[in-house]
Amino acid sequence: MNGPCGSAILARRAVSIDRESPGYTATAPRVGFVLARYPVLSETFILRELYEMHRLGIQVSIFAFGSNPDNLAHPMVQALDAPVVILPEERRRAHIARAFLFWGTHAPRTLTRALRGAGGPEAFHASLGALYLAREAIPHAPEHFHAHYLSSPAAAARTMAILHGTTFSATAHAHDIYLSDPDELGRRITQAAWVRTISRFNRRLLRGMALGISPRRVQVIRVGIDLSSYAYRPPDPQPAVCRIASVGRLVAIKGFDVLLKAVALLSARPWFLSIVGAGPLEHSLKGLATELGISHRVRFEGPLVQEAVRDLLAKTDLFVLAARRDDAGNMDGLPSVLTEALATGIPTVSTTVSGIPELVGAGAGLLVPPGDPQAMAAAMARLMDEPELRLRLSARGRRRVERAWSVQARCRDLSRRLGELSGHGLAPSPPRP
Repeated sequence: MNGPCGSAILARRAVSIDRESPGYTATAPRVGFVLARYPVLSETFILRELYEMHRLGIQVSIFAFGSNPDNLAHPMVQALDAPVVILPEERRRAHIARAFLFWGTHAPRTLTRALRGAGGPEAFHASLGALYLAREAIPHAPEHFHAHYLSSPAAAARTMAILHGTTFSATAHAHDIYLSDPDELGRRITQAAWVRTISRFNRRLLRGMALGISPRRVQVIRVGIDLSSYAYRPPDPQPAVCRIASVGRLVAIKGFDVLLKAVALLSARPWFLSIVGAGPLEHSLKGLATELGISHRVRFEGPLVQEAVRDLLAKTDLFVLAARRDDAGNMDGLPSVLTEALATGIPTVSTTVSGIPELVGAGAGLLVPPGDPQAMAAAMARLMDEPELRLRLSARGRRRVERAWSVQARCRDLSRRLGELSGHGLAPSPPRP
């Protein structure tokens, strides 16, 4: 259906809801998920959670500030039966102005409260856009709003929650923590009913930004994967050519330049590297591969949908992610592709950045300091030379993921928490448009 201001609400094929799930009730909570963009190929982990939350019985509606910037569509988008509202790019200011007039007419004091406590310029701008999304949310009557990212999406979710008389929460991932003003994050944590993050590393940072809050205000719920989609394959004890893979946007925090320098140090060994992803550094990385004399042994695969990545992992002997912190202070949180590699049984090398040791450490993989091609090359050489070590890491990695990174188990945790939050802080329904 189309809302009064021409919202983009997409009808999709229904997902089979698990009515036997502990998270399902006949009056399942209605949760509005607030995103920067939807869908985004590099954020498959969000799509996977939305899909699973809907399957568990949460009545999902999606509110985003932009549409898909990628050329590749994810099949799961077609399977998620949820209304989607997107702030139009065309005549955006006019849409926001009409929404401002609507809320100013029907709930002027509430509008003033929502905008007055928004925060800095970026948060205030997001709150203005949220006026449109909040108006379009009226037919779906969310009982709670949950944002992915503690930056602008959380500011928008707060505004929408105030206008609807509900509560809001947020998931904090990576750049929204590492590149944001700590005072702004502290404000958002204090305003939210609850903050979920993906690693203990992040939790320590966030709790330090909002002193005096209850420790329960910020909790860890991992971002999981569907283990049934990743068949375990013991590593080949002695492959003729070691097939190495790395996946991520071609940006500084992924450390692909470090990886290229590291594999160049292994030139006497038989290997072939596949790099999956797109980004602003593609040209310079291809130039570096040529400069190092290894371009004939490196393939830049471009962006791939999840199924294609999974097929590539099934043929991979060694997975490497050279994550590091960039000059602006940004870094990875805990990339889902590492979880997928470990689930597949691929011996893995990564770095000690942020929450990565919580997944890859303690015998599930090998860790090296970030930005150190020599250390990375040594770790890869060790795995190439020691088949027993590869097998041991492979088995431990799969067990690690099974214990704590199942998307079904983690989404049951999340759905229970959101169900609890959706039953509190409710006010009378907002006015009809």
